[in-house]
Amino acid sequence: MIVFKLKPTKSSKQWFEDNKVDLHAMEAAISLLFAELEPTISTRRKVLTLQIMYDANFSDYIFTTDKIRLCGNPTKSNRPSNIQRKTAFFNHFLHEFRHWMQSRVYKVGSTRIN
Repeated sequence: MIVFKLKPTKSSKQWFEDNKVDLHAMEAAISLLFAELEPTISTRRKVLTLQIMYDANFSDYIFTTDKIRLCGNPTKSNRPSNIQRKTAFFNHFLHEFRHWMQSRVYKVGSTRIN
């Protein structure tokens, strides 16, 4: 089993606090998800770096790395509710986590990733 640790960049820590994002819950969720998809006998720890791009309206994964960049305002609305903002954030995160898995686990090249 891989136990994931999500490490925000220095400039992103405040965003996670302000938006009340529980990184420990996210770590547990993706660790369990990964264990279901790719069961292993040994236990390892994997650190993923999360960076918030404050002015961006998109998120991305930097291929062949362990860094996921997420947009600071993932909703289309100017005044989203807390639930809308968190749902959009988690959707962005899971999408980029999928790209991380394709790149780092399944060794799919960046030109073939969808």
